Amino acid sequence: MGAMELAAIIVVGARQEEPEAAAKHHPGSAGFETFAGIPLPLLDVVGKSVAHHVADRLRRVGVEAVTALTDDALYQDTALRDGDGQAACRRTADVWRAAEDAFSSYADEGVEQVLLLRLGPYAEFELEDFLRFHQEHRQTATLLCDERGPLDAAVVQAARRNDAAFLLRNGLRATRLPSEPYLTRAYVNPLENAHDLRRLAQDALLMRCEIRPQGRELKPGVWVGERARIHRSARVLAPAFVGAHAKLRAASVVTRCSVVEHHAEVDCGTVLEDTTILPYTYVGTGLDAAHAVAGFGKICHLRRRAEVEIADPRLLGTVAVSATWRMMKNAASLAAYLPVQAVRGLASAGRRTQPAPPPPQGDVLGSSRQHPAELEPSPEPLSASNEAAQFAGDFAVVRRYGNE
Repeated sequence: MGAMELAAIIVVGARQEEPEAAAKHHPGSAGFETFAGIPLPLLDVVGKSVAHHVADRLRRVGVEAVTALTDDALYQDTALRDGDGQAACRRTADVWRAAEDAFSSYADEGVEQVLLLRLGPYAEFELEDFLRFHQEHRQTATLLCDERGPLDAAVVQAARRNDAAFLLRNGLRATRLPSEPYLTRAYVNPLENAHDLRRLAQDALLMRCEIRPQGRELKPGVWVGERARIHRSARVLAPAFVGAHAKLRAASVVTRCSVVEHHAEVDCGTVLEDTTILPYTYVGTGLDAAHAVAGFGKICHLRRRAEVEIADPRLLGTVAVSATWRMMKNAASLAAYLPVQAVRGLASAGRRTQPAPPPPQGDVLGSSRQHPAELEPSPEPLSASNEAAQFAGDFAVVRRYGNE
């Protein structure tokens, strides 16, 4: 294609009319196409937001300019930024009006055709075949559909601004003039609820779609992002993904297509099975999370399709976004901790026992000599005596996980 023959406009979220079937098909969910009030395309799947994955794919298949827009009311820093700190899309007060303005700008620049998408649905359609169908049928606008119906996408001649305005004002589900829709049989995920978000992560790990984990495959089926920190006693069982700057502490287990997104933290002894932990999420000590999506203070049980808010930050909390803030928070905690420990040390000086020898040093997952950036040693693990002191003597936990 010549320069600027094809551009794309992506509208994230902003469904103009929620279908009546949403409440019937997804009982107990807090919102259609959202999790914790955040549109699903703004949430991460194996290292990048769905919106970023879509924009990258469009560029790979020949789209030379991509504009991504979202409603300003939906904006949250931790949801809209990927592991590399890039914002997923541009915020605007009126996303559909902004999409019309972007279409007009592309038309003024001489773009011949514009691809309009709403995320919502994630579809890996064949772009060249879609454009060929559009041209052969000599239509001003052509909708994209699968066997279940419209996928909230269309291609429009840039000179037909009225057709584009009509499409945008009808949520990319109806054309101004009668037209034949293009039917795709490619991979499609409706992204209607947390279950669909979780399935997209599973399909990425199992290579069922074009999304690829953003990290190095340190051993078959295990991807680790840049500067992730995995304790030597933590276990990551394939297939699994640990995102950039994430932390897995002592004796934690990640198994059965589980995903720990960037800057998330899994504390000591916690087991993740068929679970997605969203960015900047802290998961507490000694927990079992299975068949779930967790983050932003909420957890969704996929089999029950129930979303629950967790008020106790010791169970499910948020990691501070700013590295400076995290450092100040840790320093303040240390400053408050040391005087107390000094008093306790003086009071117990007469009955102090010999400390246990330090645990032997070992390698974290993979070879630190080969990948020093991705796998840095984590802080010293809690001793068994300190962990046991937090629980009553008759407290016991039994768990199963993986195939071990």
